Amino acid sequence: MLAALVTAVATAEEPSLTPHDCQPHVDSRARSGARSTSARPVVPNRVSVLVDPYPIRIWYDPTHAHSVEILDEVAETLRTSWQVQVDELGFRPPALPDGYEGPEFDVYLVEYYPFTAYVSGDLPYLDLSDPDDGYNASAAFMVIDRRLPLRWVPSYLAHEFNHVLQYATDYSEPTLPLWEGTATAAQEWTVGPAGRWELDVPSLQEATRFPTLVGDSYAIWYEWDVGYTFEYGTAFFVRFLDEKHGAGDGRTGARLWENAAQEGPVNEPDAVDAFAETGEGTLGEVLNEFALVRFLTGADWDPRGLSDAGGWDPEYAVPADPLTAEGLLGDHAPTIGAPMITGQVFWDLSSDELAAIGETELSFEAPSAAGLRTGLMVATWSVDGGVGSEATEGFGDRGDRPVITLSTAGLSRVVVAITNLGPDGWDGDQPPYVDGDQVLRVAGAGAPAVAGGRLVGGAACSQGPGLGAWTALVTAALAARRRTAGRSRARGL
Repeated sequence: MLAALVTAVATAEEPSLTPHDCQPHVDSRARSGARSTSARPVVPNRVSVLVDPYPIRIWYDPTHAHSVEILDEVAETLRTSWQVQVDELGFRPPALPDGYEGPEFDVYLVEYYPFTAYVSGDLPYLDLSDPDDGYNASAAFMVIDRRLPLRWVPSYLAHEFNHVLQYATDYSEPTLPLWEGTATAAQEWTVGPAGRWELDVPSLQEATRFPTLVGDSYAIWYEWDVGYTFEYGTAFFVRFLDEKHGAGDGRTGARLWENAAQEGPVNEPDAVDAFAETGEGTLGEVLNEFALVRFLTGADWDPRGLSDAGGWDPEYAVPADPLTAEGLLGDHAPTIGAPMITGQVFWDLSSDELAAIGETELSFEAPSAAGLRTGLMVATWSVDGGVGSEATEGFGDRGDRPVITLSTAGLSRVVVAITNLGPDGWDGDQPPYVDGDQVLRVAGAGAPAVAGGRLVGGAACSQGPGLGAWTALVTAALAARRRTAGRSRARGL
């Protein structure tokens, strides 16, 4: 049975899901401030080769035919990965010497879950950082299932090698999107289009209401049945930072990790801090900008989006509630559910509906009865081909609550996005799986807003969902093991 499975996957035309087991021993939801470690694997009949000119050693079984077949490609990809990611992009090199198997970084070709690979810290954990250098570095090693199809070697190893560099930068970083989003983006930075960084973006896009920056599928998939490879799909926001706040060459990925690094097993700055700093603005400003970019895919693309997003299929689109002329004025709750912290929800007002509303001016507001901080972005398209956008942020129950007013003259389309930025003072280390209560409120020229079917002037009187059951969610997520032989994430399965 296994032999047939190996043959079927090895001859598949296209991978369909991210294959990496990556960090199978990581307890992502415990947020304990440390990566887990594991013992090094045993390689039967082991011999090793060095990957000149870098201190990389590959351990393999010379009697295993497929290990021998892929050995040269493994060595070449590791060589390229070091050259590109360390020498050119500026990621920190592997923490060496590691104290095991000699002074080099070690890679093992062994039989593991079919078609997977992972990186782990050494056991016991070795902090190889200088005491005051601002980093919490750990030695690490890489394990590759030796049955890995030859053509998958470049993207797999480019991804896993980036994890090694992350271990050398901030071993204690607990946020999976930062790990997996950056490593997935690094696939294409390293090996070009064959890296297919965008493969798992649909898992992020279908789950827009969940925590964009700190969510992960250990929670989202098992609790809500969406976002199966969510954290890999967050390569979207890494690429967004690199294109819109960098030169698009991958160096911003290294800067993102530098901005998340700190001395010792703590988490300040956290991934949310690093995202905002790398995006050169407040959290709300950068997430509002990302809301526009993540909408602009496929048929909705224009040059404000990522450079390669125009060719994406419809499955890459965000879910957006249609707004119609009938019933437009008033409050609109998102049909996919309330946005959790750093989650985003969208509405779409088409040209036909704009023509039918008879309003010369529209006001878009994002009230929150609980006073949550909220981002609001309004994108526009004009009949003459022009495009525009406005964004703001504020607290939903205060005088600065977010509102954007625009003239409808000459417009052919309006898209609105709301982002839940959490309660005042929310920090990236705090629970993100908490439903917001934001709604979209639309008013016409000079008209008071309508909430709950009655005129209430400018007052916010909507009542959103209650808080999520954080403790129960953690318990459920820790009990689940998605990356097992029974539910493998191997491509083609």
